[in-house]
Amino acid sequence: SDLRDAAYALGRIGAEAKTAVPQLVPLLTNSDLGVRRTATYALEGIGAEAKAAVPQLIALLKEDSDANVRRNAAYALGNIGAEAKDAVPQLILLLENSDANLRGSAAYALGDIGAKTVVPKLIPLLDKSDPTNDANVRWRTVYALGRMGAEAKIAVPQLIALLKKDSDTNVRSSAANVLGSIGAEAKDAVPQLILLLKDS
Repeated sequence: SDLRDAAYALGRIGAEAKTAVPQLVPLLTNSDLGVRRTATYALEGIGAEAKAAVPQLIALLKEDSDANVRRNAAYALGNIGAEAKDAVPQLILLLENSDANLRGSAAYALGDIGAKTVVPKLIPLLDKSDPTNDANVRWRTVYALGRMGAEAKIAVPQLIALLKKDSDTNVRSSAANVLGSIGAEAKDAVPQLILLLKDS
């Protein structure tokens, strides 16, 4: 539809489309699923300039029946950043959702919002022995930890474990990067990083 095409285009234009936010917000409650999906996508693209939509995006996280709408809403809140801090409690709840994509997008959004107090709640998503923590969930969680700075130091043992034995190259690479960004507090990773130098 024209409406969906327009919303999609606004999302691709990004922050420069901020004047469209007042028209996009009412679309978040549209009965047409496709409209809600593209409206959340548009707000995700607009990012920080879409902060007026935070309450409605939180409502979608709680109530929308469609996992894609909820996932887009999480990413939109993450892209809004610190101004979306009111979404943190709802995003924390999604970390335990049975849908792996939703869990991963909630972790990613918490990282972008900079919710440093949630680091202990992110750690269980790194556990590969839980089959619902697929590579995307683990990678998005590592990404989120990377946004937490030194606060992520409590996850160093889990990040080292990912370096040692995660089957996914992106997860291992991201874990190494995050350990580097933690700095001296990640010194326990040095032996494993040296092993990786020898393996290459």
